[in-house]
Amino acid sequence: MAEILKNLHIDPSRLEQYIEMLGTIGLQAGGGIIRPVYSPAWVQARQQLAGWMSAAGIGHSFSVDSAANPARTGRQTTTITGNGGLV
Repeated sequence: MAEILKNLHIDPSRLEQYIEMLGTIGLQAGGGIIRPVYSPAWVQARQQLAGWMSAAGIGHSFSVDSAANPARTGRQTTTITGNGGLV
C-alpha cells in the first residue's frame, strides 16, 4: 500500500470535475444535495464512483459488505444493482 501511495498523483482539476459531477446526483431544486442511504440517488452516486474506480484500474481492489460499507480487498465480491440491492 505504501508503494502505491508513493506513486500517487492527483490531478486537482480532474478531482474538482468528479466532485462537481457527484454534486449533481441528488441535487435539490432549492439547493443542497440529498442522497439518503439506499435511495436511487445514493445508488447512482455509488455506481458512478465504482465506474471511475474501474476505469482507473482499481475497482477490483474494493468490495462491499452486507451493510454496504466499502472495504479494500484483493478482489471485488459485491455488485450494486440498479435497484439499490447488493448481490
